[in-house]
Amino acid sequence: MKQNPAQSVLFTETQQKIWETKGIFSDRYIRTKLKDDKLYPNEERVKLLWEFCSNLWNKLHIALGKGNEELTKREFLEPILEKLGFAYSIEISLPGGSTPDYLLFIDEKSKESVLAEKGATQCKMAISLLEAKKVNHPLGDVSKHETPGRFPHQQVRDYLQDASDESGKPYFRWAILTNGNIWRLYCRDARQRDYFEFNLKMGIASYSYEDFAKFITLFSPSAFIRNVEG
Repeated sequence: MKQNPAQSVLFTETQQKIWETKGIFSDRYIRTKLKDDKLYPNEERVKLLWEFCSNLWNKLHIALGKGNEELTKREFLEPILEKLGFAYSIEISLPGGSTPDYLLFIDEKSKESVLAEKGATQCKMAISLLEAKKVNHPLGDVSKHETPGRFPHQQVRDYLQDASDESGKPYFRWAILTNGNIWRLYCRDARQRDYFEFNLKMGIASYSYEDFAKFITLFSPSAFIRNVEG
């Protein structure tokens, strides 16, 4: 994953954002270079994942809007994570003491190899982490219930700092923050408020191969593995 301090927004015809980059990727990279990446999915894979997400959202979005964070996680986020190819462990304490909602792994074999180990050992095998909020929870607003008085992005930054070994070396540099309809990428090495955002709700409503392929490319396990390995 490359970084660039540029900012860009892509709009649909109704001026609603599909994706937005603030300091993480350049406009040029997202618009013209990402499609040349070896991880860029073919149209069949994109359409299949879009159909899966679309069916799930259309079936559950009313209940998710009325429910709590746990409902969003169990019924919506976890099926999508699995469809993207992630394995995950739930609420594993990081070496620094904090506890994100998920540690993410490249596959089930990797997760199972450290399943009974302490958080530090699991972090060594993990490729990223994910912090979840309930559907429609504004990701730019202070939390009122689970973490009152704190912005969601502050939680993510703290988690990335806490996911380090005794020498301060990070186990991974990227993290996901999502409320289901909005998905954000944060980088440990970027400025605090920098992120890349994909509006999954809009991506479902306004299907475009090019747009949804961006989501799959940047939010699939292989993208995080490449970052870990350089």
